[in-house]
Amino acid sequence: MKIEELKNKKIAILWFGKEGRSTLDFLLWIWTKDITILDKNFIDIDEKKYTNILEISWDFYLDNLDSFDVIIKSPWISPYNPKILPVISKLSSQADIFFNNYTWKVIWVTATKGKTTTVSILAETLKNVWLNVKLVGNIGQPVLSEIDLTSCDEYDYIVYELSSYMLEWLTPKLHIWVLWNIFPDHVDWHNNSLETYKQAKLNILTNAEYKIDWREVLADWNNILKDVDTPLLWEHNIKNISLVWKICEIVWIEKIILLDTVKTFQAISHRLENIAEKNWITFIDDSISTTPESTIEAVKTFWTSIWTIFLWWLDRGWYSFEELVNYLEKYSITNIVLFPETWLIIKKLLNTDNYNLLETSSMKEAVNFAFNNCSKWEVCLLSTASPSYNLYKNYIEQWEYFKKCIEDFKD
Repeated sequence: MKIEELKNKKIAILWFGKEGRSTLDFLLWIWTKDITILDKNFIDIDEKKYTNILEISWDFYLDNLDSFDVIIKSPWISPYNPKILPVISKLSSQADIFFNNYTWKVIWVTATKGKTTTVSILAETLKNVWLNVKLVGNIGQPVLSEIDLTSCDEYDYIVYELSSYMLEWLTPKLHIWVLWNIFPDHVDWHNNSLETYKQAKLNILTNAEYKIDWREVLADWNNILKDVDTPLLWEHNIKNISLVWKICEIVWIEKIILLDTVKTFQAISHRLENIAEKNWITFIDDSISTTPESTIEAVKTFWTSIWTIFLWWLDRGWYSFEELVNYLEKYSITNIVLFPETWLIIKKLLNTDNYNLLETSSMKEAVNFAFNNCSKWEVCLLSTASPSYNLYKNYIEQWEYFKKCIEDFKD
């Protein structure tokens, strides 16, 4: 949607989180005044800063959506909600507004897992050849807070990390489009359809000037492996680096620049991050791993050093844990903490005679179990293979409890 199309329209902001607040600031900046905020929760708004803004909250916030000209929704709101679907033609988003108004070169990257590490390495590599680069999207602040569309900010490249939530029905003209791995996740948001989830990532490829997908990268990643010296762990990160190399080839950056970049590149928070060494035990935070596939990569990284692993299971209806259980057996990971509702599924796949299992909803009890069962110099891995929303609001809160329980432990 063009900026001119937003002026003098009756606009609803659907969900007032960080991106919703950013959207409100943007709309007021372009002198759009007829704005309503829709959120099921109480809205904490600065009345001195935001005057004459109508707020609708609680149970009826999705009623009367057809009364608005434009509805700018948060990525977290699924358009397949029965109350939203009838007004789908009125929906817009920050990503939609951005790529309809920004005309310079953009590198778009999406994947189920690994996209944050990939875009971070890419942005650092581009900056190391003195390019003016901006990293935006799923990784940090909302794009309309980062890029001033009204003054035509020009960068050599914008690197944009996109989730599937941001991609539904978008078909922009792109410079470079990067499609990394796809495996089942967020299917409930996409109308409980794995094909719809995949299509959200695939349909945008048709309008890219350059297209990179995972198949051509995986065919060549061993050529990168022999040259890489990096603190990033194991093959999935080498594959991420290989993906960046494919982009470097397109933008004419020499391989040596990328290799120099990754020599000092540290792991992103909550991705195979060493957060503590206590009582000769190493505690690894991989709380961002909320799919079986990503936890398998964590297990392959530390393999025989893993003495204890924490696993969740939140029934989203599409995860398969058989392969993960195969890796637990392959690497003889015998101390396993099963949080709700894990024991309902994963336990059925295990030969329980071979494992020392703890079933608990207490992070403190889980950490104590790790201290009591890990051998010296071995690893306790928090890599849950599924979300922990049944106990914590997000993976960061989960990590905070994990870290605090480690710090508070006394022999």
